[in-house]
Amino acid sequence: DAMIFYDKTLALSDVDNVKKSWALLGKGAGYYLKNDYHNAIKTFNKLVTTYATEYSQLVWAKLKLSDIYTEQNKSDDAIRLLDEIILKYSVYKEQYYLALFKIGYAYYLKNDKQNGDSYLKKLIDVFLEVKRVLKKDGKFFVNLGDSYASFGRVGGDFQGDTGMDIKRGRSRIKKGTYPAKSLMMIPEHFAIEMIERGWILRN
Repeated sequence: DAMIFYDKTLALSDVDNVKKSWALLGKGAGYYLKNDYHNAIKTFNKLVTTYATEYSQLVWAKLKLSDIYTEQNKSDDAIRLLDEIILKYSVYKEQYYLALFKIGYAYYLKNDKQNGDSYLKKLIDVFLEVKRVLKKDGKFFVNLGDSYASFGRVGGDFQGDTGMDIKRGRSRIKKGTYPAKSLMMIPEHFAIEMIERGWILRN
């Protein structure tokens, strides 16, 4: 029924481009839910190249396209779109943070895990924005686990679908300067970096 409504909206000659772009976004999402990725990609691309009258529509369409490419094991295409969102549309905070999460998953699927320093830097950059908008008497809680160093590829004692270490229940990050199998002290490094940037560590 929703797809019929979107088609009728798109067929009306007196409907402006704003309504048409929202109809295309809904139609593309409908195709996506039906696992009709061919028509979903076609619809979202039409929105991106022709009808996107608001940046928020453009961003949502690219996010959905990245989901499709990720599910099709086209991680490079997904990363390209997510990079555009992160670099150009950071003003849309909800979509920006969602893109950060999705790009991390896309890199994970490529077995291209970040080293600990790169991971920390991205966290710190995100939380600097949190600090900027937090009330003066506000509180911010972070639940952050540690990781064992490895060579950044899924190994024999890993669960392939999750990337979690079955024996220890912890994920691994590309080892960088840490010896393999060593805890990387990420929560401790994170706490120190946050304090140096003006946060107060209470517990």
